[in-house]
Amino acid sequence: MLFWLYDLPLALMAILICLPCLAFTLGGLLVLRPRVRRWLGPQPGANELVSTFLSAYGVFYGLMLGLIAVATYQHFSDVETAVQREAAAVAGLYRDISAHPQPDRDHMQAALREYTRFVIEDVWPAQQRGELHPGTPAA
Repeated sequence: MLFWLYDLPLALMAILICLPCLAFTLGGLLVLRPRVRRWLGPQPGANELVSTFLSAYGVFYGLMLGLIAVATYQHFSDVETAVQREAAAVAGLYRDISAHPQPDRDHMQAALREYTRFVIEDVWPAQQRGELHPGTPAA
């Protein structure tokens, strides 16, 4: 789908998002301004009307931006909690494995290190691209 957007640098992403919006706004201003002036005429209350609409738009935009920021932070916090929980489980398991006898301990610690490497180097990049890595078990 559009997951290739996640691989773009932040500056390029900002340009790709802001430039079309700015061009659309300026184009609309250039096209509609003469028509609106003709339609409203030299009314003394025209500026108050525009000011009211801009204020309402600003309030709704600010509200939407705030809600998006809160939802994004909450999602980030949930992911951080899940990662910390998994890291604590892996650390506890590694510590528990160290109590086993030597031949089994080396094998289990190597398997746990391989699992950790697999998650960090293979699974997380696949999740960043929006894919489910084929080696991960279904939840």
